[in-house]
Amino acid sequence: MTTESDIFDDVEQRRAVDYGFGDFKLLKTTAYASLYLVVKSGKRFFVKTTKDKSEWQERLLRREYELGLSAEHPNIVHVYTIEEIEPYGLAMVMEYVDGRTLGDYLADKPSLKERKRIFDELLMAVEYLHKRSMVHNDIKPDNTLVSYSSNTLKLIDFGLADSDAEYALRTLGCTPRYASPELRERGEVDARSDIYSLGVVMTEMFGASRVARCAMQDDPARRYASVAELRSAWHRSGRRWWWLAIVVAFVVLVGVIYYMMPQHDVSPTSVATPMIEDRVELDSQNSADSVAVVEVVPAPVAQNVTSPTPEVSRSETFGRRLDDGLSLIARQTADSIARVGYMEFAYRHLARIWERGDSLYDKLMSEATNDEERIYISSRYEHLMRRHYAELSSSIEELPSVYMDLEGEEQEFYDSLLHNNLPYKKYVETIKDN
Repeated sequence: MTTESDIFDDVEQRRAVDYGFGDFKLLKTTAYASLYLVVKSGKRFFVKTTKDKSEWQERLLRREYELGLSAEHPNIVHVYTIEEIEPYGLAMVMEYVDGRTLGDYLADKPSLKERKRIFDELLMAVEYLHKRSMVHNDIKPDNTLVSYSSNTLKLIDFGLADSDAEYALRTLGCTPRYASPELRERGEVDARSDIYSLGVVMTEMFGASRVARCAMQDDPARRYASVAELRSAWHRSGRRWWWLAIVVAFVVLVGVIYYMMPQHDVSPTSVATPMIEDRVELDSQNSADSVAVVEVVPAPVAQNVTSPTPEVSRSETFGRRLDDGLSLIARQTADSIARVGYMEFAYRHLARIWERGDSLYDKLMSEATNDEERIYISSRYEHLMRRHYAELSSSIEELPSVYMDLEGEEQEFYDSLLHNNLPYKKYVETIKDN
């Protein structure tokens, strides 16, 4: 079974001189692999090696590399190469994430809003894998990192990915608490196995709930069939009490306005009776004064019934400002993405949508004067941000990858830009400049 250290504990210091890698620091040990933090050319990487350099372990590592290489997503750790590194043997080189595990992140007690955003990112990463017919099979806090700089989630470790029978039988190293019953029993697994694990993580992040219990059913057929179903149920449950609060607030507001009206003690029958009497008097006497009474009496009632409350108008104003502001941010982000040639550069622009969106959100929340307005802003913001983020993510997936589509000097050029956090620049323009 798996034994592991805390992900960033300084357990062991080693040094390798071959291939330019050095300062090996052991981070984690599993049943068949070791994970190191290493340095090459001043840049840090994660490196995963086999434990005993056996043929079957190397075969599994190559298989994990192939799966990871096909997963290009902002919430999944990027896989670079697989190569021989002495004295460790075959090694898979991955993106370094300067962060902490999800468990350590939760120990710092982040806000509910931040926890929701992080869990949404985990759902997006797992859904991305499922759409590519990949099952992670080891989703747990220790396999999810949250960066210090942007609090962005990164899913790691494809050591148990997919459902190859021989592979699962020989390398079952998952943590039983997060593993589905069918995975623990080494039976046939599919995407619903990951749904079970997500339910356990959801419980740890938000407490027990009906949605989490459904995701954690022992019978896979009784769980949510997909991440999309789980997300939909989770969002509906999260909005339920908000809408209940809005309805209660609205009912109380209408009651207060009604009893503040001068006509609050007039019953429907008492209003209707004078109107009938006035019409009779009008027919018999043709009195101009009676006409005035008939025309004026119902007017205040109709006006009070149809006039909007100030709070509703303010909420709608906040909603329009939020719609316009986030739409502008999304358009500007889309324009920035369109100007870059590769997805690795585009993801930087996508990450900024949260910073700019949160700034707009905080500004509107500071202007809100009551809970009804704040509830409206919060629910509207979450809905719009998810929509814009999904649309922009889809556009990025259509872009080529620096590491998949290039080689030689051109790849080294873009790799240097990425490593030094420099803006995207066309390689052909650089050649002309030189």
